Amino acid sequence: MESLVKEQKMGITRKYLDWSAPALPAAVDYLIATYVQDGRLDLDQVLVVVPGRRAGRRLLEVLVSRCEDSRLVLHPPMIETVGQLPEKLYESKRPMASDLVQQLAWIHALRKVGSNRLRRHIPELPEDNDIARWLALGKLLWQQHRELAADGLDFADVMEQGNESNGFNEKLRWRFLRDVQRHYLNILDQLELWDRQTARLYAIEHDECKTTRDMVFVATSDMNRAMRQMVDQIEDRVTVLVHAPITMSDRFDKYGCIEPDSWHEIDLDISVDRVTIVDSINDQATEVARQLLESSDRYRADEIAIGILDEEASPQIERQLAQCGVSTRSAMGRKVSQTRPYRLLQSVARYLERRRYDDFAALVRHPDIFEWVCRQGIEAGWVDQLDRFYNNHLTPQLGEWFGPESEWDRLKQVHDAIESLLKPLSRQPLKLGKWPERILQLMLNVFDGVEFDKDTEEGHFALESCKEIQAAILEHEEAPDRLTPRTTCGQAIRLCLEQLQGVQIRPLANEDAVELIGWLELPLDTAERLIVTSFNEGFVPKSVNSDLFLPDGLRKRLRLLDNRQRFARDAYAITAILANRPNTELIIPRRNTQGDPLNPSRLLFATAKENVASRALQFFDNSPPAVELPGTTAGSFPEHSSFFVPLPETLAEPVGAMGVTAFRSYLACPYRFYLRHVLHLEPLNDDAEELSAASFGSLAHEVLRQFGESEYAGATQAVEIRNYLNEVLDQKVSGWYGTERLPAVNVQLMQLKTRLSAFAEWQADWAQQGWKIQYTEAEHKSLQTTLEVAEGSMSIYGRIDRIDYHPDFDQWMIFDYKTSDSPSDPNKAHRTGSGDWVDLQLPLYRHLAQQLDVPLTARTGYIVLPKDTRKVGELLAPWTAAELETADKLANEIVADVLSQKFWPPTEPAPNILTDFKAICQDGVFQRQYEQVPMQEAKV
Repeated sequence: MESLVKEQKMGITRKYLDWSAPALPAAVDYLIATYVQDGRLDLDQVLVVVPGRRAGRRLLEVLVSRCEDSRLVLHPPMIETVGQLPEKLYESKRPMASDLVQQLAWIHALRKVGSNRLRRHIPELPEDNDIARWLALGKLLWQQHRELAADGLDFADVMEQGNESNGFNEKLRWRFLRDVQRHYLNILDQLELWDRQTARLYAIEHDECKTTRDMVFVATSDMNRAMRQMVDQIEDRVTVLVHAPITMSDRFDKYGCIEPDSWHEIDLDISVDRVTIVDSINDQATEVARQLLESSDRYRADEIAIGILDEEASPQIERQLAQCGVSTRSAMGRKVSQTRPYRLLQSVARYLERRRYDDFAALVRHPDIFEWVCRQGIEAGWVDQLDRFYNNHLTPQLGEWFGPESEWDRLKQVHDAIESLLKPLSRQPLKLGKWPERILQLMLNVFDGVEFDKDTEEGHFALESCKEIQAAILEHEEAPDRLTPRTTCGQAIRLCLEQLQGVQIRPLANEDAVELIGWLELPLDTAERLIVTSFNEGFVPKSVNSDLFLPDGLRKRLRLLDNRQRFARDAYAITAILANRPNTELIIPRRNTQGDPLNPSRLLFATAKENVASRALQFFDNSPPAVELPGTTAGSFPEHSSFFVPLPETLAEPVGAMGVTAFRSYLACPYRFYLRHVLHLEPLNDDAEELSAASFGSLAHEVLRQFGESEYAGATQAVEIRNYLNEVLDQKVSGWYGTERLPAVNVQLMQLKTRLSAFAEWQADWAQQGWKIQYTEAEHKSLQTTLEVAEGSMSIYGRIDRIDYHPDFDQWMIFDYKTSDSPSDPNKAHRTGSGDWVDLQLPLYRHLAQQLDVPLTARTGYIVLPKDTRKVGELLAPWTAAELETADKLANEIVADVLSQKFWPPTEPAPNILTDFKAICQDGVFQRQYEQVPMQEAKV
């Protein structure tokens, strides 16, 4: 107990805990020395006050451990945080209004002042039914009210004290807010309710704070004014344990709180040897892992803590440590908003409000809804149907079914099941209190028969989240009817979710994990080794420079928490940390997760003037070296990648048929040809927001195909052709995409109409020249021929869009429609600049057309419908008979290679087509490794 030094004053007793040791063990020493009697540590009548919940839990752990070691019988004390202490000191005369009721009361108070006056201060008022925006306004005023009341102030005090400041021009606004606040308090008074802030101020004003317990405040260096006024009324029962040497007594007030001015001129003894500069957030995560691995033989997991000052950097640190085999436990827990039940309701609300396809797709992909659908007995495969149906029809919402029933039979069952599940929630607006039962019943239906294992992390967070959601939603039921608005169910759910913003769920205990803790918890942590990450300006000290209501200058005048106090608080915190754990490591990244530059904390420069320049150079001078984990050296990599490109399997039977377009794939890459045309792999997603190039082209082809079969195929008047094309297009669009379409699709359809109009002009002129459409795709959907080579025979198939004939010249034209934005030149599409063939589509069409008695000498080319409609028309291939002979020879070589199953290796560099297989082919992976076993056994 030599570390305890007592300073007795009138009323409140202050004791200084020498900060050469952590605060909590020293506080336990004090409790044992003061309250042990006859082998018993009786703390029944003691209330210990700590800054935060984690400190309270840790204090109890240390207390229990110390009593076990000393064989003391422990009667534990009541432990409370500073924020929750006031309600232990007075007896409320009325029930407390919940946070939700307070926010609703603020909305009513706003409306009480009248719309004309409201518009003078809030020009863009929400619509009456825009509950979300009204609640945002109510929450904004509620937060200002709470902060001011915590320091014994109200809106009138701001108006009066601000008016005494030079340059204060907000008097009218604060007078308006004062009147709204009075209406708010009157509303609660009429409901015979109190808000917590008003109840505390009433207790202070009427001297009602009392206690029969000894009050021991442990390192509570920051208390608001209202809390101090309550402590004044029980000061004879209060002992404050200040975590600092008595030589610093002038830096603390009688409550043990810091005196801000005295902490601004302090020389912080931060050793530069304990500061590590890294380039990025990822480098910071690697540096944390490096430091832990290097000290793993000296510290257990429970003797190490990692300070997380930037929450966005936490995932990288957790992932890096997991890869190094280090378990972590976030003492901050997990936000309710990150749990499955919360996201389930979020998806439900979004779908109820908009009924859009993407909302439906997100809802049914939520793991709990997906499992619920699976339990309904619907045949598997509906997810594929969902993606394919959307890609084929781009419907903004489901309910209108297109195409053959086989496209959507299972999907429709899922849609009907979801609609049935949500039917009780799909009603017209009701009073807010009428929705809780229906929302909770939805969750019961979804989770019916589901068992959560509370001993697993996911099960624990899911169960605790359900409890938080239930408590929040039941507040709606308990809210006074006169305050509750009429809402849709989606609005009611969103209000519940808004209430849960910021609510944290404690993680499961894990003694083998390194704890990740926030900055404010670090000073009272008992870990022997601390690694503090993101020691950057903005995180520590945190500065607030743009407050809509209370800018920093006004805060200073009102003696509210301002940037000066924040700096002092953090200066004290780092001083206390370094005093008892001088080996604390500070890591400072130069860039954040978005790559934006970061500055080091100002606390690093709170030192003697002669040290400032050297510290600035350390951070801003040269680029920091790359961070390396133990056992690696700069630039060293494994000999091979951990990922493999698997070998093709040997086929039981060789490929027997090839489409004419597949030859292009083989010329680009035999392996990617194998993936696409042998294994038939293709991507499937539903992220399209407009017609793909393929869909746009398919629609145009279908319209032009039907035109080629119609009586207008030989028309020579553009207007007739145009009218017919427009009529067919409208029919196809209605049948494929329905009446409700995505805006982008409507724009694309107008573009297609414009291109078809230009085509009508060209077609009329082409017909006037004597050309006749002889064959179209529909009449001969798939033409076939056979190529014979030494290795065997291959069936070649394809669909020719159009074949024209000119009887006067006995000339044939084989055409392929092209609808890309830029006109395609057949020669450039089929050959390189040096004359090598990269596509054989048009040359092979000559062989297919022979099945229609079209001679091999027929010309080939494209009919292009580009964005620039002036270029709509024919583009003919210029190839000679000798050039076409080389194409035929290459086709035979490809057939021979495919029959011989030559699909290996992948082409390097990767071609600019077949890019869907980047992941399988490991494009861009350093020293990718080719698997030496067949694909079916490979690890992909």
